[in-house]
Amino acid sequence: MQNPTENDRKPDERAGCAVAVGSAFAREPRYFVVKLSDARKHLSRVEWDKLRSLGSTVACGRKLEGKSLLQCVVVESDWPEYEPTWRAIEARMTGTAPNFDRLRYALEEAERTKSGARLADYADDIRALLTPNPASEPR
Repeated sequence: MQNPTENDRKPDERAGCAVAVGSAFAREPRYFVVKLSDARKHLSRVEWDKLRSLGSTVACGRKLEGKSLLQCVVVESDWPEYEPTWRAIEARMTGTAPNFDRLRYALEEAERTKSGARLADYADDIRALLTPNPASEPR
């Protein structure tokens, strides 16, 4: 068997993302992320230029497909926002996300009337936003 050419190779799939399969939720690799400060620190000038060139090639390919520039937020695993972010993604992917429109309306109404009394009607929504989901916690 011949060695695969550059075009035959599969991309490295160690970066994380998420997918909902039916009602189950699983984290899956979908992105390749390189922290710029790490790249500058560990790559030679030639490697750095190649990395930038590869990124530009992918961005141009997306544009040719009619897609917009890929913009992402990266939350590192040692940040306190990491697991809450995963819980929010899981809730969205499984259809259990809180009703933000209802919460936004309640906050706007309370602000408009200068009264927090109506917020009591939305206590469950607010509590759901602030309560961690134990099923999503790492083991």
